[in-house]
Amino acid sequence: HLYTGGGVSALVGQIVHNLSQVANGDNAGEKPLSDIIDEVERWTQAQERGERPEGALTLGWMDQRFLPVERHEIVVIGARPSDGKSSLALQVVGENIAAGKRVAHFSLETSPEACVRQIAAQRARLNLRNYAHEMEPNRKAFHKALGHLREGKWLRVFDRVQVTQIEAQCRLLR
Repeated sequence: HLYTGGGVSALVGQIVHNLSQVANGDNAGEKPLSDIIDEVERWTQAQERGERPEGALTLGWMDQRFLPVERHEIVVIGARPSDGKSSLALQVVGENIAAGKRVAHFSLETSPEACVRQIAAQRARLNLRNYAHEMEPNRKAFHKALGHLREGKWLRVFDRVQVTQIEAQCRLLR
């Protein structure tokens, strides 16, 4: 369970309640083991058929080193300021959109406009800091990427969501 506030006594009370549910085998959110095993067996069959996972990092070397991102998982990228977290996340978003996947991107500090601008620029290999002096083919590719994002409706960008609301928003999208 996720603790979302209410003071120390409320936290201790919630922990005791959660432990009693687990001890009694009465955890309402828990799947039966047989259902979990069935899902794993379906996954192995899909892998044997060569089916791609629901989501992937799609950045070559990363896909070779990390497990696929599956439908029920949430990816959190953390590092110090200005280490490239947002750029990496938007690169992953752009690659998954190009692969025909639907993507929800949650940015707690970057505007949706800036996110879409960066995704289109990455797809067009265009330097946003020097847009006015970019070659005409790169600017055309940028506008083509924007058109693809508009027409495909593959992307949802959220910037005014609190961390505690991300999982709920993902469930609504699903």
